[in-house]
Amino acid sequence: MKKIFPLFFIIALLLCILTGCDDSASSSEEIYKVEIGAVSKDTYNTAMNRIQNLTEVNYNEIYSIRNYLYQNTLSNHEIKNGVSSIDIEELMKSRGYSNYETSTEMKFLERNGNDIIFFEHATDANKRVWMYITK
Repeated sequence: MKKIFPLFFIIALLLCILTGCDDSASSSEEIYKVEIGAVSKDTYNTAMNRIQNLTEVNYNEIYSIRNYLYQNTLSNHEIKNGVSSIDIEELMKSRGYSNYETSTEMKFLERNGNDIIFFEHATDANKRVWMYITK
């Protein structure tokens, strides 16, 4: 039970960051749907291998990997609509992404229409958290 509380706290924190505290988003700001889940390290490695071996990176290929991750999600599956690009950037930076990595991922997301990013799991070194973002 002690290990579950920190995990729920991290998920609540992620959702709070994604929800954002300021409702005054500019009309030009992009809004996304975000999906989060936890998978095993083996599932993560397989997904990363698929991503790295894509010959053509496009919306359908990324969505296919999202489906694989969803089908193998162990816990903490959540979906949040209406997430701003600023909230996504803040979340990435808070989870260890550099400014360059965040910028690169956001440009890819804008160009491709969807993206998958990964984070370390807060309480279990044998799991990874995946986040699928789509317009």
